[in-house]
Amino acid sequence: MPKGVYLQGALFEDLIDLNFTRIDRVLFLEDSEFMKTVSLIATTVDGDLSFERSKFREELRLDRIVVSKSLYLGGGEFAALDLTLAKVDGHVEMREAEIAGTLKLELTAIGAYLSMDEAHFGGVFALGARIGEHVDLTKATIADALNLATIKIGGNADLNGATVSGALNMASATVGANLVINSAQLSSVDLRSTKIGGSVDMDSAKIVGGLNMQAATIGASLFARGAELTGPADLGYLTTGELWLSGSKLVSVDLTGATIRGQFALSQPKVSWSGDQKLILRNATAGFIQGSPDAWPNVLDLRGFQYQALGGAGADDMTNYFAIEYLNWLERSKPFSPQPYEHLAQLLAKSGYGEQSREVLFAAREGERKQASWPTSSLKFLSLILIGHTHRLHYIFIWIGLLVVAGAIVIHQSGEAQRLSLGTGIAFSFDRLIPLIKLEEGHYKVTLKPWVRNYFYVHQIMGYVLGSFVVAWVSGILK
Repeated sequence: MPKGVYLQGALFEDLIDLNFTRIDRVLFLEDSEFMKTVSLIATTVDGDLSFERSKFREELRLDRIVVSKSLYLGGGEFAALDLTLAKVDGHVEMREAEIAGTLKLELTAIGAYLSMDEAHFGGVFALGARIGEHVDLTKATIADALNLATIKIGGNADLNGATVSGALNMASATVGANLVINSAQLSSVDLRSTKIGGSVDMDSAKIVGGLNMQAATIGASLFARGAELTGPADLGYLTTGELWLSGSKLVSVDLTGATIRGQFALSQPKVSWSGDQKLILRNATAGFIQGSPDAWPNVLDLRGFQYQALGGAGADDMTNYFAIEYLNWLERSKPFSPQPYEHLAQLLAKSGYGEQSREVLFAAREGERKQASWPTSSLKFLSLILIGHTHRLHYIFIWIGLLVVAGAIVIHQSGEAQRLSLGTGIAFSFDRLIPLIKLEEGHYKVTLKPWVRNYFYVHQIMGYVLGSFVVAWVSGILK
């Protein structure tokens, strides 16, 4: 039972087998070179274990090892490193290490932090690992996959400036503080069902494949400002405080059922879209939405999208849109649904933008008309031409004017105006059209030719119809 081993600059040509050994204090084998496999399976070290700056031509086996303090592997060169089911009460230091093969950390438990910044790996597998503090992979390079699925990290997970050529898998991982992958170069990224206590920082990251954050939960904000994604981003059922996509380059984003408690920002600067150019917000919710008119993609799905207000931080406040810009935004939503129009109109009306609200509601009714089948389409067509779907009630006055002129023409051309001394017939036509106004009692006591009388029956019916709409408009029934 060794009390402690201190060796530096040694050369080991044969296999080293310390399996199931107990070392009371420390084991330091630094700046050394190992030509064969080194195996410390299930070994217990009651102190620090250090292989700093050492070279291993074959695998270093540390699976199931127990280290009561810390493990130092920084600056080392390894063919492969196995720490499966290892238990290190302190921290694990691998800064600037080079592992040609795979680093295995499955179900490993580390009491403090895991430092792998500026290290180089063939691949990293850490499924189910438990890290008490932070994980540092700043500027690390992984030639194959980085598999951190189901890992639990007490503090930050930092991949700032890292390069991962294979897939990054953090599905069902738990990060107590922040996940930082800004300026990283990544292939496909899987963050499904990941739980992040703080924020996710993806600013300026480049993801060559797809991004999957379906059902992820982020306590604070998701930042992807200036990020570049060449594949689709699936953020369905994501929950986050804020979502910032400003200045990013995107293909398509699916936010079906997502919950964004604060701001959803697509501008300052604006998002650039390519490829599919599609943003799905079906049944999503947001606090504030902010985007300049050209920040939105060509295709949207806004069905069921609920948001509390327009605008937010920055100059691109959506309350500054012109009516045509609101309509252009809504018309990108496919397939058509009246709900996005009605929701926006309600918000505009509450904010005092009544004219824009009416234009949006008119467009909603027009969309319904175009979608309707006969005979509903015919009724909606009459609603359009007579009263502008109740949102352009000035149409009523146009019809009143046309009918007054038409009645005057009929009464004049029929000779009745001259026979009954009705002058131009304008007053007579107006009197018989508007039931609430009587200009002259005698207009209602004349006897007209049968065909003229029949025309004015229709004329009066139209007057009652149009008059009822005027009363409803003035009384506020129609808004």
